[in-house]
Amino acid sequence: MEQRIETKNIGRKFNPDGSVRFFPGNTVISKLHEDSEIYPLISRISRSFREVQGSKYAFLPEHSFHMTVIQGVCDEDRKAELWSRHLSLETPLEETDVFFEQQFSRAKPLGQVKMVFDRVDTERDIIIVRFGPAAETDRKRMEEYRSELSELLGIRFPDHDSYGFHVSVAYKLWKLEPEEETAVEQVRDQWNETCSVSRPSFLLPQPELTFFENMFEFRSQRFKR
Repeated sequence: MEQRIETKNIGRKFNPDGSVRFFPGNTVISKLHEDSEIYPLISRISRSFREVQGSKYAFLPEHSFHMTVIQGVCDEDRKAELWSRHLSLETPLEETDVFFEQQFSRAKPLGQVKMVFDRVDTERDIIIVRFGPAAETDRKRMEEYRSELSELLGIRFPDHDSYGFHVSVAYKLWKLEPEEETAVEQVRDQWNETCSVSRPSFLLPQPELTFFENMFEFRSQRFKR
């Protein structure tokens, strides 16, 4: 009988059966709706992984596809390096939401930024599709926008300067057997081979400050915590 070994994703964002845990917070994201140029590709990538390994991953619903522009705060992660320096670590999340909303409204619009495919990544117990700014002007615009938000919100995570833009597809719940790992890697490599030639790109939708209770839904409007 197979001995199942859980990953760090169980007990934090997900339950052992793949259902989402209560994990409230806020974050600045660009939502990828069905009319986005890149949405069909992300959807196909997600489904292809689900076909070969649907039981040991928690796949995110397609309506929640997004790219994080700058991370916000999570109620569980009340540490100085992961919290707003403008607020005490004891500030209720609802008050933090209000403060972030006020500060976010002061930010200049990002403007047009084009992102281009980098690679599909299956490391660190997650399946993600990585993208990067298509040109130097796009990179500079993103850098300036994130720097402004960092100052306004008072957040600067340790990986701020090295943060890799991506769209999350699924979180691994259970360690894979060697043959399962091979199947996942084959799908990853096929997509990387295909997309390294076509180099899919898209215009990043205007970022929004969003609020969430779990990883399956990101709301544009504040709600009672």
